[in-house]
Amino acid sequence: RILGGFFHSSLDACLGSSGGTRATCCASSPPAAAAAMGDIMGRLWEGGGTPSVHNDLECLQHWSREDLLNMMNRFRAQDKLAVRFATFWRIMGFGTKDEAMKVWGALGLKDDGTVDFLSVILPMVAMSKQEFISRVTFMFSVCDFNSNGSIKRSELFIGFCSFFQGL
Repeated sequence: RILGGFFHSSLDACLGSSGGTRATCCASSPPAAAAAMGDIMGRLWEGGGTPSVHNDLECLQHWSREDLLNMMNRFRAQDKLAVRFATFWRIMGFGTKDEAMKVWGALGLKDDGTVDFLSVILPMVAMSKQEFISRVTFMFSVCDFNSNGSIKRSELFIGFCSFFQGL
């Protein structure tokens, strides 16, 4: 959702060419999923193109590590992964309700009026102004739900699915 139609069409094309689907991408075994993700990510920028971000979501790009950490601390203070508008506004730290509403409206709500916050934060980390290794380690820490320093298979799948759902 954050990167508009570019990733949806590219992801569909990549998965389609390998015989997969969005659903099977997240249900694959870890080695197969890792290989599929590598192929997908490698093909997304083929041809030198750069994905464009939905206009209402441009403010989610280029966050500093410090700002992302502050946002994650606000997010971890609550007990759910899915958030409603008031919680989203507070976590994101938008200055005005109009700013928050503009982004909220572009994210694509679930049927119950919530947004899976992992599908927001993980693409934000990928588009942040950090070095590659810092982005990867930050994403790792976001997906390490029990904070034990390692990622279980279930945490990895939740992270992958949320990441690609957010794109």
